[in-house]
Amino acid sequence: MRLSVHLQLESSQAGLLPLDYRQGIASLLKAALKRYAPATYRTLYREGQEKPFTFAVYFPRLAKDPLVEGDVSERRYLRVGSVAIWNLSFADLALGAEVANVLVRFARRLQPHTWRQQWAFAIQRVLLQPYRQAIHSERVRFRTLSPFLVNARGASHRYLTPASEGFLEGLQFLVGELSTQFLGQRFELNWEGCDFSELQAQPVWHYRQYMTSNRGHFTLAGPPALLHLLYRAGIGARRSQGFGMLEIVEEI
Repeated sequence: MRLSVHLQLESSQAGLLPLDYRQGIASLLKAALKRYAPATYRTLYREGQEKPFTFAVYFPRLAKDPLVEGDVSERRYLRVGSVAIWNLSFADLALGAEVANVLVRFARRLQPHTWRQQWAFAIQRVLLQPYRQAIHSERVRFRTLSPFLVNARGASHRYLTPASEGFLEGLQFLVGELSTQFLGQRFELNWEGCDFSELQAQPVWHYRQYMTSNRGHFTLAGPPALLHLLYRAGIGARRSQGFGMLEIVEEI
């Protein structure tokens, strides 16, 4: 299940958002759940809980040269304008429906969600995207809607690209944990059918550090149920913080 949430951005610095804007968007979801679905909030955000969702943020008015040097409070800013489209994807249909209802109720408060006292996000409308049937192929070409993170086994804050030693091991571990939690068994990717050659490394500023993420087109091979889960719940680490949302280019 996928939602598109249209947001109006308000700021004391017109049209600017910090580089770690994903934290602000995630805080909006947390605030809405705390207010209208506290039991779901406690379940989702208990320590160590795998979350069956991911999101990506699109700025229709992003400037061609978007980076702006920061000040005392922020390292750098993005010149994004006053509009954002927040796309969410859920592996759990019931959770997706609950979040949609919660966000609609939150929007009716007519009070924007304030983040760091300088920025506010007002929900304009919540749209349900067309439902996609299950993937049937064992090989699928994807593109990233938000870049994905792969951390090294045993080093949770060291992030890898396909050229890095340990990338395949780290990604396989993340995929296995996700499938165990939401499919009831541990599935694995078939490396012989995967292709990461078109991915590009992209540094992202998140939680006061730069993380090396991966963006672009790539191909995954494995059981169709696993590939469909990755499409719905996202791939990699920190999915619920705005990383790893995918779109299907084609089933091969």
